Amino acid sequence: MWRRPVQDYERGVSEYLVVLDTNVLLELYRFTSNARNELINVLDGVKDRLWIPHQVGKEYYGRRVDAIKEHLDLYASVPNALREAESKALQELNKFARRCSIPGDEREKLTQPLEAAFKGVIEDINKRSESFDLDLVKVVTNDPVLAALAGILDGRTGGPFTDQEVEEFKEKFKERVEQGIPPGFEDARKSENGHGDFFVWEQLLREAEKRKSSVIFVTNDEKKDWVHKQAGLVVGPRPELIAEFQGRCGEDFLLVNLALFLKVAKGKLGAAISASTVAQAESADLRRVGGFEEEYVLPRDEYDALIAALTAEYRRVANEARLGKSARGDAGRAHREGGYLIKIIDNLSNGNGADFGENGDVTVTMTPRQWAYVQRIATVASNRDRRINLDSLPGNSFTGRAMRLRRELAFLEREYHQARALEIEAETRLIESRAREEVMEREVAESEFQGARSMAADLQRQIAHVRADLENVQARIEAGRERWRAVDLQAADGDANRDLRYEERGP
Repeated sequence: MWRRPVQDYERGVSEYLVVLDTNVLLELYRFTSNARNELINVLDGVKDRLWIPHQVGKEYYGRRVDAIKEHLDLYASVPNALREAESKALQELNKFARRCSIPGDEREKLTQPLEAAFKGVIEDINKRSESFDLDLVKVVTNDPVLAALAGILDGRTGGPFTDQEVEEFKEKFKERVEQGIPPGFEDARKSENGHGDFFVWEQLLREAEKRKSSVIFVTNDEKKDWVHKQAGLVVGPRPELIAEFQGRCGEDFLLVNLALFLKVAKGKLGAAISASTVAQAESADLRRVGGFEEEYVLPRDEYDALIAALTAEYRRVANEARLGKSARGDAGRAHREGGYLIKIIDNLSNGNGADFGENGDVTVTMTPRQWAYVQRIATVASNRDRRINLDSLPGNSFTGRAMRLRRELAFLEREYHQARALEIEAETRLIESRAREEVMEREVAESEFQGARSMAADLQRQIAHVRADLENVQARIEAGRERWRAVDLQAADGDANRDLRYEERGP
C-alpha cells in the first residue's frame, strides 16, 4: 500500500462528502480564538458537503466540557510542574556550590539565569492563560463553540440507530472484534463506549451508500484499527476499511488528519488559514482521544495506599449510583465516574499500567489527565490518611511544603471552577422548575442549588486558607535564602582572609 498523491486529497477536499470525527470538533476547545475562528470558517465554507454521524454528535456533546477542563488544567499544572523542577534544580546547584566551596556571588551567577528562565516561561504561560477566551462557566452556560457548530451542522447530522439496531450492532461489533475487523477493536476493552468507533463507521457507510458519494473522513485518530503505517508514518486508512467502503458504496474513501485537511483547504479552496492554526492542528495528535501517556514513579507503600484510596472512592461513587443520587446532584455523573474509576483501578492492578521494580518502586503509566484525577483523589484521601504522599518531600522542608501547597491550591481552584459550573447548572434548573410551577421538581432543584452553592463557598474558604499558608511559607523561604546569602558572603570573606594571612606568613 502507498500514500495517495496530493491531487487525490485536493479532489477529496473540493468534491467529496466531508465527514468529521469527534476529536476534530473537540479541538475547537483547545485552539486559540483566531485558530478556532479560522477552522469554523473553513467548515462553514464546505458546509454544503459537510456531515457528521449521530455518534460523533453524541460524543462531542458529552465530552465538550471535559475537553475545556482538560485544556484549562494545563495552565495550572504546567506552571506547578515547572516550579517543582526549578526548586529541584536550585537544590542541586546549591548542593554543588557548597561542596565545591563556590562563593555566594559566583553561586548567584549560576542560579539567577535559571530562576530568570523559569520565571519568564511561567509568566508567558500565565499571559496565554489570561488571553484564552474560553472558560468552564462560559462553556457550561452559553457555549460559543456549540452555537457556531449548531449553525453549520443544522440538518447535516445523521440520525440515531433504533434501539433494536443498537443491540444488533453491539453484537456485530463483538463479532468483528473477535475476527480483528477494523475499526474499533483497539477500544474493545473500554468500560464504556467501546463500540463508538464502529458506530461512527457504520453510520458513515450508510450515509455514503445512500448518497452514492465518495467520502473524506477528517480525524486525528491514529490507532492501528483506523490507519495503516509504514516506518511509523501514516500512509492512509487500513486496506480493510477501503475494501469495505468500496464494497458497500462503490466509491472512493480518503482519511486525513486535521492539519492535512487545513493545508489542502488553504491551497485548493483559498481558505484563510494561518501558519499558527496549522501548527496547532499538527500538535493535535499528542492530544488525540486517549491522550499521550507518561510514567510516574511511586514507592510501593504509596502505590498500595493509592490503590486503596481509589478503591474507597469507587465504592463511594458506586453507592451513589446504586441509590440513584449523587453528591453533585447527578446520578448519571456517578455512573460515569464509577466506570472511569474502575478502568483506572483495573489498569493499575491487572493491566499494563504498573511495573513493579526490583528496588520496591512502582512505575505507573497513564495520561496526564488521569494522573491529575488520581492526584485529586489521593489529596482528599491524604487528609484522612497521611500514608499517601505523592510528593515524597520531607515534611520539615519549606520548599517541599510550598510545592505541596501550590499543587493543593491548583486542585482546589479546579474544584472550585467545577463547583461554580454545577451551581450555575443547578440554578438554571431551579429557574426552569419555578417557571413550570412544579412543586416537587422545584424542591429538588432548590436542594441541589443550595448544595452546589455551599460546596463552592466551602472551596473558596479552603483556597483562601491555602493561599495565606503558601504566602507565609514563601516568605520564610525568601528569608532563608537571605540568610544563606549572608552565610555564603561570610564564608567567602573568611576564605579570603585565610588566603591573605597565608600569603603574608608564607608556607
